[in-house]
Amino acid sequence: MFGWFTKEGRISKLNKLFKQKKYLETIELANSALKQGSPAPEFYTFQIWSLLETKQIESAKLISDEALKTYPDHPVFLTLDGEVSYRMEMYDRAQESLLKAMEMSPGNLQVEYLLGLNLVAQGKLEEASEYFDSILRYDPTLLQTRLLAMAEHHIFLARKNRS
Repeated sequence: MFGWFTKEGRISKLNKLFKQKKYLETIELANSALKQGSPAPEFYTFQIWSLLETKQIESAKLISDEALKTYPDHPVFLTLDGEVSYRMEMYDRAQESLLKAMEMSPGNLQVEYLLGLNLVAQGKLEEASEYFDSILRYDPTLLQTRLLAMAEHHIFLARKNRS
């Protein structure tokens, strides 16, 4: 087992907390590690994922921006920035980040899925279908799972717009 204060030990603990859906604890531990001067990509990643899971989109955006400053050409952070921007309805920024991530990580089905969602949100269904068709060719179950998540997200947006 890794020591608690090592980078590997913290990453192991973050992974465990996240899998247990202890998102607030995950955010706290990742934030603590970052404040102690350990800018490991994993610390940012777990923090952003946990903020998204707890619907703290604005906070996720702040951390995403910070991660991109530290790792400007990291495809994971470009993907996360694209997802956060999409959820904030910043579609142009989402598209820019996701296309850059796709250049760096061709064939990444998660990026293709997010590009498709972003285009659907803009009413560009024909373009979106190209990305979804590509996913279906490689992993039909991924698209089915993600489409259920998309439906949940659109219900969240509809409720948000009503209030």
